[in-house]
Amino acid sequence: MNRISAGSLSRRRFLTHAAGLAAAGALARPALGQTGQRIAPVDATFLFVADIHACRMAGGLSPNCQQEGKTDAALLRSVAALNAIGEKHWPAEINGIATGLRSAGSRIGTPLG
Repeated sequence: MNRISAGSLSRRRFLTHAAGLAAAGALARPALGQTGQRIAPVDATFLFVADIHACRMAGGLSPNCQQEGKTDAALLRSVAALNAIGEKHWPAEINGIATGLRSAGSRIGTPLG
């Protein structure tokens, strides 16, 4: 992959890349299946979860896990929250600030993956 450092990015080069990106967007086509028929949009919910480090070692928990809240109970609460996500609703606001989510207030779909 060719990376451009911030120092070597000229205005002309930036505009060239921006124009290329705009052209690619303008030439985008709808997705087609193997039959050549247009594929209907898919409204899917999936979960992406990072490793929360349960702190397990061969001889028990690693040092400081209890103090950091990395316990079996916390892990089980995380799993329960993920399993129950389909019963929740998309937030309309967070900390008093509107989320702007298109689905705000509607139920979160059952995760497909």
